[in-house]
Amino acid sequence: MRISMKRVIGTVIALTALCGLAVAVPARAGAAAATLYVDRTNPSCSDSGSGTSTVPYCTIGKGASVAVAGQTVEVVKASVYSEQVTPAHSGTSGSPIVFKADTTGVRVTGHTHGFTISSRSYVTVEGFTVKGTSGAGIYVSSSSNITISGNVAKDAGMPALNKTGNGILLTGTTSSVVSKNQTFSNTNHGVSLIAGSTGNHVSRNTSFSNARGYTRAAAGIDIESPNNTVDR
Repeated sequence: MRISMKRVIGTVIALTALCGLAVAVPARAGAAAATLYVDRTNPSCSDSGSGTSTVPYCTIGKGASVAVAGQTVEVVKASVYSEQVTPAHSGTSGSPIVFKADTTGVRVTGHTHGFTISSRSYVTVEGFTVKGTSGAGIYVSSSSNITISGNVAKDAGMPALNKTGNGILLTGTTSSVVSKNQTFSNTNHGVSLIAGSTGNHVSRNTSFSNARGYTRAAAGIDIESPNNTVDR
C-alpha cells in the first residue's frame, strides 16, 4: 500500500501539536491537607510551617487561624497549651472544622476562655481538657451547628475576684450539640444555655461540684432559653 508523503507529514505535525498542548497544561494544585497537626512537644514544631505530621504547629491557635471547611486540627501529644483558641472560619454541613485531642491530657488553660467560638457554624471541639480560665471554659456565642463533645471543663472563674465562670456556655447559639462532657469545680453552672440559645441538644453530660464562691447556687445544667432538648 502506498502512503503519501503529505499524509505522513500531516500526522507528524498533528502529533507534535498535541504533545505541545500536553506540556503547556499546568500541573493541578494539590488539595488542602485533611488534617493539620499540632504538637508543642515536637522539637520540629513551627507555626511558620504547614502543620504536617513531621513539622506540626506549636499552637492550637495557629491551626485555628488557618483551618477551613473539611479540615481537622489534631493535637497528637498530651501537653499544656496556655492559649485561647479562636476559630477564624466556619465549616459547612458536610465538611465541618474539627478540633480534636488525639489523646487524653491535652489541656488548654490560662486565658479568659479555652475555646472562643463566635459567629461561626459547623465547628466541632472534642476531647480537650479546659482548665483554669477566668471566664467560661468553652464559650460559644452567636453561632449555629456547633458540636462540643467529650471534653472536660473545670476550675473556670476567679472566686477571689467574684468573677464566676461556666464550664461550657452557649449564648445566642442555635442548632448545636453539647454531649458527653464532664464539667465540675467551676464557679458557675457546669453547662449553661442563655440569651436566645434555642434548638440545641444537651445530652449525656456529667456535671458536679459547681458553685459560686459567694453562694452555693450553681446548677449542673442551666437552661434559660426555650425549645432546647436535654437528655440524661
